[in-house]
Amino acid sequence: QLGWDEGRLGQPLGQALARPELDQLLLTVLRGGNLDRAPEDLSVDIQGETRLLTYSLTPVSQPKGPILGAVMVLHDVTEQRAFE
Repeated sequence: QLGWDEGRLGQPLGQALARPELDQLLLTVLRGGNLDRAPEDLSVDIQGETRLLTYSLTPVSQPKGPILGAVMVLHDVTEQRAFE
């Protein structure tokens, strides 16, 4: 979806998306915390076109178990932001 090559595999989230603050937000979620505010849009270059994406970070765990990881959901809002 993001048009990335294999070079970005294994990079920290903040480095891969060129937003270092994402690493701290991810740590907050992995430790069971909540994000204090709605995150700012991400500006991402996808195949030569700048797209605006909203995102959410959600912890993944088993019922009554420890947090195993997190899922990041991206939503392209480029056209919506242009309309606004």
